[in-house]
Amino acid sequence: MKKKKKKKPSVQFLELSKPPEVLELEKKINAAIRKAKLTGGEIRLFRHDDGTYGFQAELSASPGKKKDLDLLYELVMTHLSMTKRGRKRSVVRKIQAKYLLPEDLHQRIKKRAEEEEISASELVERCLKKAVGE
Repeated sequence: MKKKKKKKPSVQFLELSKPPEVLELEKKINAAIRKAKLTGGEIRLFRHDDGTYGFQAELSASPGKKKDLDLLYELVMTHLSMTKRGRKRSVVRKIQAKYLLPEDLHQRIKKRAEEEEISASELVERCLKKAVGE
C-alpha cells in the first residue's frame, strides 16, 4: 500500500492598510469630533472601489438626541471632498405639505422646474408666494 503524500496548505497573506491620505483625513476628522465634544468614539474611514468614502462610527443616540447623529454626519461630510447630496438646508424652517393636483398640472410643473433648473417644490413655492401676496 502506497502512502499518500500530504499536500502543503497554500496560504496567501494579504496586508490590509489604509493609504496615507485616508489616515491623515481620519485624524483630522477625529480631532474635529473631539473638539466638538461629541459623544461617541472615533470614526473609521474607508474608501470604496469607486473612490468614494465611507465611515464607521459607534454612537449611542437616545430619544430626542438625533441632533448628535446629524452633527456627527455633517462634521464628517464637511471634511470629505465630495459633492453634497440631497436638499440644501434652508434658512427658513419649512414643513412638508401634500396637495392633490391634476396629473397634467403636475407634469407641467415638473417640466417647467426642469427648464428653470430648480426643484418642483421651489417652483410651486415661488408661484404660491405670488398668489398669496408676499
